[in-house]
Amino acid sequence: MKLIPSRNRKAYAEIESAVADGYSYCKYCSRIGKLLKMEREDLPNYCKRNGIFYFFNAKDGTIDIISHSGKWKIIAGKKKHSIILCHKNVIGNETYDILKGYHIQNVKRRTILGYMKYISQHDRYREAKPIFEDKSNSNIKGVKKKKKDVEREKRIRRAMSIHYVEDILDNMSSGNIPY
Repeated sequence: MKLIPSRNRKAYAEIESAVADGYSYCKYCSRIGKLLKMEREDLPNYCKRNGIFYFFNAKDGTIDIISHSGKWKIIAGKKKHSIILCHKNVIGNETYDILKGYHIQNVKRRTILGYMKYISQHDRYREAKPIFEDKSNSNIKGVKKKKKDVEREKRIRRAMSIHYVEDILDNMSSGNIPY
């Protein structure tokens, strides 16, 4: 705040009204930005080892995360020091709690690194128990139905991997450089 000249300062009663006027969240001053700053040495190393990309989203003051199992967001909670982890809905069920298309993960961690470790565990669990099981040995009646189900699963997996790469490229091209 000291670095901003007084002629360029404008007071708002609520953050939402400032965002509506075109202002964005600061990577260093916002609640999530301060947490990122505190963990700036540990997070990049852990994420690089585990194939996790994360970006500070200045539009909504959140951290966007892309992992093997999908998209995530870390948002500031209502309480002063609370942070919430949300996971992108991958299949059907467009129910959402706070963010459209996301559901809240029912886990509590004190740090962003703690949530990143949870995401890594979630990825390992999903790899061990995939959403779509291999049905090659199942008792599906009819060859056509079996082929149709296998092709459908392949299309979904391909689409998910394409979205994974597109999300990384979109974030990088919009100036959200990964940490």
